[in-house]
Amino acid sequence: MKFFKEWEPQWMPLYKELYSITVLKHRTLFKIPVYVFIGEEDVTTGFELTQKFYKKLEAPKKQLFRLKNAGHQIPMYKSAEMQNLICNV
Repeated sequence: MKFFKEWEPQWMPLYKELYSITVLKHRTLFKIPVYVFIGEEDVTTGFELTQKFYKKLEAPKKQLFRLKNAGHQIPMYKSAEMQNLICNV
């Protein structure tokens, strides 16, 4: 509980603003390559929503990486795998 009591005042205003944005209603055009990483077990950023966003993306090159046995914090739990993917891209 201590963690959340310290976390909430700093991050909840940002989350409230982010949740008010509906990116699927807007055009998502990028002039650079876009690479999306999502953990297969991510309950914060669900795969279905991420996949819808990815399909809508317009970019010269795009790729979606779905990491197995990973949640929302990929760099914390799958840092070597993520680093290898980034280096190979």
